[in-house]
Amino acid sequence: GALVPAGEQRPLPSKEPDGGWAIWAIDRALELYSGGGADNKTMAIAKKTAARARLARGEIEEAIADARQAVELGRSVSCGARLLATSLNILSRALVLLCRWQEARLAAVEALELAQQYGEPFLTSRVRHSVLDVTFLTEDYDRAMQIAMEEREMMEETRNLEGESVAMRALAKAQWMSISDTDPFPAAEKALALAQQSGSTSAEVDALLALSDFHMDAEDSDKTVERLSQAREVHRKAGDSEKEVAALHALSDVHWSFRNMDKALQAAEEARELSRQAPSKKVEVNALRVLSGVHAAMEERGRALEAAREMRVVCKGAGDPKGEAEALYLPAPPHLE
Repeated sequence: GALVPAGEQRPLPSKEPDGGWAIWAIDRALELYSGGGADNKTMAIAKKTAARARLARGEIEEAIADARQAVELGRSVSCGARLLATSLNILSRALVLLCRWQEARLAAVEALELAQQYGEPFLTSRVRHSVLDVTFLTEDYDRAMQIAMEEREMMEETRNLEGESVAMRALAKAQWMSISDTDPFPAAEKALALAQQSGSTSAEVDALLALSDFHMDAEDSDKTVERLSQAREVHRKAGDSEKEVAALHALSDVHWSFRNMDKALQAAEEARELSRQAPSKKVEVNALRVLSGVHAAMEERGRALEAAREMRVVCKGAGDPKGEAEALYLPAPPHLE
């Protein structure tokens, strides 16, 4: 708005929740910059901002183009490590979404080098996580372990318990996926302890879910259920019914995997009752979908049909024709066998 010349009248777009306003403002700023002969550093900043907004909006190809221009403009004037690191990080994240992992990795690694030159811990940590993400995607787990340890050291120095927990969880994941047979449980347990000390419920749940994955891989049903139950309790205490329902679904899936169908049904039914309190109808729909599936697996076809019918009613009330169509299909396979 400050960039519009005095006296100029322009119709403004409606304020869209998906970033339409931001895109309009950025495009208008770029138009004014170009017309006014703005310097390359200013244009680089505008292009970087545009790339971030387009990425958030899901315009991936456009985000990549803007991020590349931001990098080129920034390099042409040696505008500084921070702007280049941020632009390269946005470029890397966009490339990942198109599965162009090697290109994404090159951009992320260069971004990390620049961020470390700049010396700002928050920026360095953010970029390092981008490097970690693409390193996992390219299956270089030894390198992922190294990056996670570097991140853990920096978080420890800055006394960031939540950040240290995240780093330890990444280390455990890399150890788990590596062929080195390194036990991931000590790092994962440390991640959980740090998360609990930090008071971050999201970090605590993430650590518990990681531990449940490791226990599931080891075919330890009791430990898997124990960790998922702890995650569910964290959500219950936080009053987050939507996430508590998701935790119950995970419990149902685990019981189902170990053929403990009575407990799978119990978790699914509890999730259904709790889903009535959730603010989103999608939670209720998903709970009914899971419940119908468990009944069908137990060959309780009448109850499977009943849950599917209820799902159809909820979808119809919410104006969800796709969900309604799925509900019509759900009970069909058991009856066709």
